[in-house]
Amino acid sequence: SDEIPLKPNPEEVSDYRYVSLQEFEEMIQQPEYFWSPWFRVIMDKGGIEWWRDLEGSFAGKYTNRDVVFFDPPKEHMASYNDPVNHTPDTGVIAKSTVDVDNIPVVQ
Repeated sequence: SDEIPLKPNPEEVSDYRYVSLQEFEEMIQQPEYFWSPWFRVIMDKGGIEWWRDLEGSFAGKYTNRDVVFFDPPKEHMASYNDPVNHTPDTGVIAKSTVDVDNIPVVQ
């Protein structure tokens, strides 16, 4: 088989399968599929376009040094990002400016 072997964390992934871009575009619109909020944001912000142009994506055509923060939907909220305890210092909502040039990188 040409499939890449995967070992998803069963606490995070209930099922997976390989699909074409066309199949994926249909699946992401169907309410019976439950996608992580982060994955949805990536797809809403250009992920499908990146998939259509993988060569450009791998070359960095669609990337920059901006860090984008967002609040997850209520069904994905945890104690650190619930409406009561959520502040700019929790790590989920950022302060208005993030110095991406000074983010530590583990090598």
